[in-house]
Amino acid sequence: VWTDYPPNCKEHIKTLLELQLYQNRPLLLAILNKFTKADTEKAFKLIVSWSVRNLVTGTSGTGTLEKEFSNQAKLINDGKIKSALEFKNSIADLIPTDDSFKKQFALITISKNYIARYYLSELEKTYHTTREQETSKNISIISLEHILPESPNLKKEWKNFTEDQHKSYYKRVGNMTLMDKKMNSQQKNSSLSDKKLFYEKSEVLITKAITKYQDWTTTSIEKRQEGFAQRAVDIWDLKI
Repeated sequence: VWTDYPPNCKEHIKTLLELQLYQNRPLLLAILNKFTKADTEKAFKLIVSWSVRNLVTGTSGTGTLEKEFSNQAKLINDGKIKSALEFKNSIADLIPTDDSFKKQFALITISKNYIARYYLSELEKTYHTTREQETSKNISIISLEHILPESPNLKKEWKNFTEDQHKSYYKRVGNMTLMDKKMNSQQKNSSLSDKKLFYEKSEVLITKAITKYQDWTTTSIEKRQEGFAQRAVDIWDLKI
């Protein structure tokens, strides 16, 4: 099916599957049925950005989003939306704006590891000038690393955090990175200085960059996440 379509079409479908988002299928099918192949690629990109922005901001609940996907599918099937540009204009008021998306991305905590891995993998790409080396999404090779660990010694190695701060910041995306599974298993709940010895060896740039921090604090997490939020707007943009 995908042989005659631009390569990114298949990648966008893989992304939606990776994020376990299925409510969009009537809309995807309508686009495949009615749009040109070039417009299909553009529309799929918009659906990925719309879906990610909604995941981050929570602007529309699952039921509301499913309804909107179905509404747009009907408009396309009825011939009232005939191109990716018309589709973009139709959903413009439904998609979280750049400002709201960036603001919420700078604050989000993520409980689902597969979502965190996806965000971090996409962020990692922006630190490379080419796509010659991309971070594997294979969970048997790359694992999700929490810099402030799940079970830290707050009295000794992680004195910068109170128990309440640990609960609030542990699952912030600014406290997460990607790491070789073997390396990650070796350092687990270590201190920052011990972890940095492993981070230095990493070929994942967002992980290696953590070595520049002298201390790991709530401010460190917030600043790192704000940097991610700036890039997120460009990754999941609304351009076609």
